[in-house]
Amino acid sequence: MKIFKKCAEIGAFALVATQVAAPDTVNAQTPVAQTPVPTAEQSTPVQHTPPEQEADADEADLIRPAVGTSLGEWRWTRRPVVVFADSPNDPQYIQQMENITEQLEPLVDRDVIVITDTDPAARSSFRQSLRPRGFMMVVMGKDGTIIRRKPVPLSVGEISRSINKLPLYQREVRENRTTED
Repeated sequence: MKIFKKCAEIGAFALVATQVAAPDTVNAQTPVAQTPVPTAEQSTPVQHTPPEQEADADEADLIRPAVGTSLGEWRWTRRPVVVFADSPNDPQYIQQMENITEQLEPLVDRDVIVITDTDPAARSSFRQSLRPRGFMMVVMGKDGTIIRRKPVPLSVGEISRSINKLPLYQREVRENRTTED
């Protein structure tokens, strides 16, 4: 799946950035040059997308960084699920992203866009308006209202149930049923 590869590349970038930014964690007897870090190109073979999977192009845009985007871009078109952490190495952030990447279809079905923000110094518009402290998970409606806000990782099932309770989502489901008949 494209999304999992994209997240794996993001994770590999975070690993490289961590090793470069934290030289004090490297063993003093082992030079950094002797500890190669695989790049995304080395760890992920290039695969061509079959025509039947090209329809899943929406999934490729499911997970986005908070920098360079704002809540206004997604109003009335997608339901933002915002995942905050102070570092991409936060265990709760890692768990949350694993939960999300393991079950993408329910999120795609509910018009979800996952926004990640792991850099407090960047002061993204999401961070300024939602004001997280450490790890935080926010599920929002298409109108920008906060549906659920938790300081712990949520399963995709919990996210889906929160969205399923929304009157707008229930109306969308009814409309989809009538158009299919």
